[in-house]
Amino acid sequence: MADTLILIWAGLIAFIIAMYVMLDGFDLGIGILFPFVETEEDRDMMMSAIAPVWDGNETWMVLGAACLYGVFPLAYSTILPDLYIPIFIMLAAFIFRGVSFEFRFKKHSHKEIWSTAFFLSSLIVTLMQGLIVGTLVQGVKGEQGFDVFNPFSIMAAVGLVFGYCLLGSSWIIKKTTGALQEKMYVYCKNSIYFIIVIFAIVSLWTPYLHPHIYSRWFSMNNLFMLLSMPILALITLLFLYKSLLKKDEIKPFFLSMLLFILALISQVYSIWPYIVPFKYTFWDAAANESSMMFLLVGMCILLPVLISYNLYAYWIFRGKVKDIEHY
Repeated sequence: MADTLILIWAGLIAFIIAMYVMLDGFDLGIGILFPFVETEEDRDMMMSAIAPVWDGNETWMVLGAACLYGVFPLAYSTILPDLYIPIFIMLAAFIFRGVSFEFRFKKHSHKEIWSTAFFLSSLIVTLMQGLIVGTLVQGVKGEQGFDVFNPFSIMAAVGLVFGYCLLGSSWIIKKTTGALQEKMYVYCKNSIYFIIVIFAIVSLWTPYLHPHIYSRWFSMNNLFMLLSMPILALITLLFLYKSLLKKDEIKPFFLSMLLFILALISQVYSIWPYIVPFKYTFWDAAANESSMMFLLVGMCILLPVLISYNLYAYWIFRGKVKDIEHY
């Protein structure tokens, strides 16, 4: 029973991470794209495209942290001290981002200042998330301090910036029309070019970070995964690029999300069965069976509510930004 509960919770946490990255990823990407839009009117449109949903998107991160704390307490107590610096900077940037978002709407005399603040805070949050992912993939080695700023982690951070820009620009394509939408088609294509280069570098680099990752990818038993994931990613990129050439408004966003799902599957596969690479497995870090069962009952109530709320919010605020008067 305990093994089953651990696998269920591992799947739930992976799902929560995927939901956070895909949903909060596009509004972080929109913030990063702010300097590349010339007028404040266009920035108003971009902010209006995320205003009804952006707070709800971040609840997935809070839920993921709470699950890690309750179900895998050893992982929580190991990862946080190891990544204290990027996590602290990320949370500080989140606070500043929320302030800049609200003040930009209300303080019209200093709109450009708050636009810059929104861009910088979005960029810093994304870079810190990339550093966290890059450091975890390399393996936890104790309190690392500024060692998190290493070449692989920086490469992962830069890759995440372009990944979020892809999500953000494809969301704006879905939500707007006219000159702003045309601009986003261009930014979406440019993001793909950078992503292909970074994807190739990271894919070749990752197996050599740790013997466990190398064995996961290059043993004969795992040959299917070695071949299938890059092929699926390239096919997705090809369909994404074609949809942009055809000026499709819907497919680019969902294909961009699919790219992130494939990347998450690849990373989970690389470090499995470790939750704290390469120190503690899910089984080592899990709470006792009664705690996992108790929390699972709560999750069975909370998760449908959260999913329903998100679906309802996106349904209510569907359509183009210009068509919704109260944005």
